[in-house]
Amino acid sequence: MSSGVPLESLSKVWLFSDGEQALIAPPAAEIINEHAPEWLLRYEKEIKLGLVLVPVLITKLTITHAMVKMHKEQKEKQVPANASPSPAAAKPESTVAAQATAA
Repeated sequence: MSSGVPLESLSKVWLFSDGEQALIAPPAAEIINEHAPEWLLRYEKEIKLGLVLVPVLITKLTITHAMVKMHKEQKEKQVPANASPSPAAAKPESTVAAQATAA
């Protein structure tokens, strides 16, 4: 579900720079000025739904991402990946038994 990439990093990718905005704005304005009145009349209900639904969905996705991240972090704290066994656990039983019989 999660990419593992921090949300802060991903959000920076999706911000439009000033240069990108300067390139996008003129053709977007042209299309909007030409078609918006017709779209508003034809798709009024759909536009209303989108204006409400999109922010709700973004919020739910953001919360889900935060929950997945928190769950992963809690799981990693319980069983650290870089945990090393104790020296006694690392010594095989056969070595201990061999030492006892040799003495």
